[in-house]
Amino acid sequence: MGALCDLVGSGFAKLLFNLESEKLLEARTRTFFATPLKFKEYARQNLSEESFLALQMFIKTAEAIPKEAAVAEFCSCARSLVKGFSLKEKFGKLYRNREIGMDLLKNVLLTENMCLEVFDEIEKAYDDSLEENRKIKLQDFINIFKETGMEKRVVLEKGRKQGLRVLEASKVQGLFCRHVYLMGLREGEFPSIKQENWLYNDKERTLLSELGVELQNSVSSLNSDQYFFASTIAAAAECVTLSSYADEGAGVSGYIEELKQYYPGLRAEAAADKLAFYEAWSDSQLLQKLSTCKDWPVEARIWAEQLVGTDFLSRRTLDKERFNSGSEFQGCLIRIAPLLKQIFNNKYNASMLESYAFCPFRFLVEKVWRLGLWQEISEDTTASEEGDFYHTVLARFLGGRIGLNIAEENRAVLEQELYGVFEKVFADFAAAGKIRQSAFAKCDKDELWTKVLRLVSRERQYQEEIIKIRPRLLPSHTEWSFGGRNEDRLLMMEIDGQQTFFDGRIDRIDADEDGFFITDYKKSFLPSKQDFMNGLDMQLPVYLLAAQEMLGKQGLKNLGGGYFSIRSACRKNGFWSEDACFLPWVKRGEKDWEQVLATAEKNIAACVRGVNEGNYFTDPRKNCPQFCPGRDICRYSSDREASEESGEDDA
Repeated sequence: MGALCDLVGSGFAKLLFNLESEKLLEARTRTFFATPLKFKEYARQNLSEESFLALQMFIKTAEAIPKEAAVAEFCSCARSLVKGFSLKEKFGKLYRNREIGMDLLKNVLLTENMCLEVFDEIEKAYDDSLEENRKIKLQDFINIFKETGMEKRVVLEKGRKQGLRVLEASKVQGLFCRHVYLMGLREGEFPSIKQENWLYNDKERTLLSELGVELQNSVSSLNSDQYFFASTIAAAAECVTLSSYADEGAGVSGYIEELKQYYPGLRAEAAADKLAFYEAWSDSQLLQKLSTCKDWPVEARIWAEQLVGTDFLSRRTLDKERFNSGSEFQGCLIRIAPLLKQIFNNKYNASMLESYAFCPFRFLVEKVWRLGLWQEISEDTTASEEGDFYHTVLARFLGGRIGLNIAEENRAVLEQELYGVFEKVFADFAAAGKIRQSAFAKCDKDELWTKVLRLVSRERQYQEEIIKIRPRLLPSHTEWSFGGRNEDRLLMMEIDGQQTFFDGRIDRIDADEDGFFITDYKKSFLPSKQDFMNGLDMQLPVYLLAAQEMLGKQGLKNLGGGYFSIRSACRKNGFWSEDACFLPWVKRGEKDWEQVLATAEKNIAACVRGVNEGNYFTDPRKNCPQFCPGRDICRYSSDREASEESGEDDA
């Protein structure tokens, strides 16, 4: 069945039978066909009539081949099959209509002749043997055809015999050349010894070999490499040149030392570190040599500029300039700072500030260049989509219970309503493609439900404790937006004499007639107190200042804010005033709460100032994450290596 799908989905079958190969290939990836009959039924329903008739004729031709017969009978049947394709007429017509090129036409016709030659050779070989009339299975004949065909080559155009043939050591057997160059004689590469196998180690492989199950082990692998090395050396009629290099990682292959025992006159020459101009073997090598010179001849400059561009002289020092402090090539775009101000128009959000605080160059890539991280399409739900799912479920559920204490509700009824919200959100996300319908969809759904249920159960416990002290301190807002189109909720700060506006959305605010606190849901990573003070956690500071600006005017006291971990189903971290110590998860509040808010304003202003001034230098405050889109272009690792070589202190 697999072979049938491979064949009918090939470009050859598409041209020969006018099959809709793309549809068949797509069907194969989406549907499992247990038998050719089911495949034929699918084709009847989904292919055009012309394409289906061609496929049906092809399948009937294939079914006419006997399952068991003598070799001569198989050859005769296969010969008739190939000739029945009428390849010369069909592909000749395609060539005349300019649907294919000459190379493909020659490839098809020469392959047809080669197949007929192979059938003749097989038939002749068996005519001269005692196996002439013995019947064999179709698969055995296919194997014979493959083995014989492997020795054939289709030459579209004869090339020049001068020059070098580049081969693997395993492909040299049977060839003889005047000169042989064997490269890469480095220990661990040639020979390359496989010490162990993840499934069977060498001892187990030896025992299996004694039982008749042949599996290659380290010794047999080494023997193979030794054979390839010896056969490559023997292929030289006049001269052998061996090349190798050694460094701290590995030394020269032991084969060279063995050769010295047999050839005492073996001469070793070390490659020169620096090449003279006349020793350059290519334009790029000559250009590299010239780039190290201070004084350029006029002819050399003209030649280099024609080869790579008129800015070559400035580009040759670019790699050094990019690491100079304040260099434009390191991301310091002070010269175009006015243009950058126009891009953002003094409007920011917490995500932008956090990106800049972590690494200004990352901000340049994400927010100025607007480059995203390339990712393969996955069958699994991504972490961000899963996080959005939790936020949406909790927002809808608690949004319907504003001002209510879930600790006072019947647990069974509460869980039933929660599951109803969960099912609705799950269906919406699945319809939008945010939840992948893979083979593990049911398990994934069960896991999502378990985490949501744990979160609400834990929140119920928190409210049971809070109600004893502040019974009216309950959820008052979910998905609370500020800035942007919310003209009645504006967070504005004056930074360097300019009004700067911020927008965002707070997951949840709990409040009563005296005060309020903020809750931000996090799937896994929770910023620490130190992140807040050092200006790495920018989300919570912006939220605290926004809530202070809007709710503080109503006379409510700002108790602080923290995080609710979805993974562990508990509240952790954050910043709280001393007045919030009655909350069951707050151990110690800040005495000087006004100073905390002032620090938040200071960190926000520093980020905005850096963005406006164009300071996008490479300076990650923590280890670079895999998801950073600028990871492969910032050259931060190269900068560190350069600093270490020059003896600079990373601190």
